[in-house]
Amino acid sequence: MQYTPPPPQRSGNGLVVGLVIGFVALLLVGGAVTAFVVALRSDADPITVTFPTPDPTTAPQETASPEESASPEESASPQESESPSPEPEDTTEQQGSGKRLTVKEFGGDWKFRLGSTSFQASSVGEWEHDTCDALDGKGRPLSKHSCDHGVEVTYSAYSGGIRAALVVLAFPSEAQAKSAEKLISRDASGAVKWRMDKLHRNWAYGKVQWGSTGRFVIATAVTADSANKAKAAKFQQHLQADFKNVFLFW
Repeated sequence: MQYTPPPPQRSGNGLVVGLVIGFVALLLVGGAVTAFVVALRSDADPITVTFPTPDPTTAPQETASPEESASPEESASPQESESPSPEPEDTTEQQGSGKRLTVKEFGGDWKFRLGSTSFQASSVGEWEHDTCDALDGKGRPLSKHSCDHGVEVTYSAYSGGIRAALVVLAFPSEAQAKSAEKLISRDASGAVKWRMDKLHRNWAYGKVQWGSTGRFVIATAVTADSANKAKAAKFQQHLQADFKNVFLFW
């Protein structure tokens, strides 16, 4: 009997390569939306809290903005013109993850739009903190993990029906930020000293949300009256995610 070998099998490499290329293209097109969705879902679920009673004696200290506190450098006199010109200033620290938080960059009104969803809130207070001492609450979770500095902004929306406090904290490393986030999650309302005078004293909705991106921790406290209770959760979810997304590119 004559043996007839089976026909050669068709290689699937071309199909695999085509699928991979198509998948990569899809990822590139949807990258921005995916980044937002990840940030939107990655935080801990907001928890209902009982905020501590405001204590005027321990309120965080306001610090002047860099434009107000920085002293102008003295210009060289004509007699000193023969000395070598100074080297260009090293701006490495101002770029990437070493960039310092300022109210100039993170302050101002909040305006958000994604598809048919939009929110707008007016800034009612902005503070820069050279250290995290004024923001460190119960258990000192910030100092325990070497929190370096922070920015605080408070908002009002829907004619004061929704009020929010945003705190952004900078740590030396991503590992320290994540460890601090875990401590904050154990007592979200007490671990950070919120600007209680900017929130409702009596609220129908009162929750805290927190999360970390890189070496930064972002935390929001939101309160709302009964007329705006239904809008508050979505407002807070997008406020938190919007600021977390900023640090995806730092």
